[in-house]
Amino acid sequence: GKIAVIGAKEEVIVPVSVANTAYEKERFKKALLKSKEQLSELYSTAVETVGKESAEIFEIHKMMLEDTDYIENVEKIIDEEKIMAEYAVSKTGQEFSERFLKMDSEYMRERSADVTDISQRVISNLKGKIPDGQKLREKVIIVAEDLTPSETIGLDRKNILAFVTAGGSPLSHTAILAGIMNIPAIVPSNI
Repeated sequence: GKIAVIGAKEEVIVPVSVANTAYEKERFKKALLKSKEQLSELYSTAVETVGKESAEIFEIHKMMLEDTDYIENVEKIIDEEKIMAEYAVSKTGQEFSERFLKMDSEYMRERSADVTDISQRVISNLKGKIPDGQKLREKVIIVAEDLTPSETIGLDRKNILAFVTAGGSPLSHTAILAGIMNIPAIVPSNI
């Protein structure tokens, strides 16, 4: 099959000072709510596609967005640095992701990608971007640095021959979802 390269979606967020931190925190709360609604929709889609057990990742993502440490950290950055919400979410996502990467368990290290996924979703909603699944017009082999669970579920499965990623592991949600969807996947092995 042909190769379809999906580029990294993570972008560098430049900090912008704000005068009204209450407004930024309200924007953040609205983006959180919208993100949770989107994850509920993804959960429903995933239940139909890969079954209830595998769809639980999106319920876990919703719970991560309800984590008081995550929320309080974003709001603290907005208040203390008088900075826009996008930057505070990006910074919090990086900090929390790094915490997971330092854990001994490979399974827990893989959760770093989940924190990145939810943070990217909130940032997209803050920017007013509408996340959409990649619509593939022909059968392709997906090549990417890594894929988030929501990107994996959002792809047009009938036109995917295989996944090849430079990141992740056999324990990553993308590899697990690919297996359940009966899509061959090549991911790095850290075992």
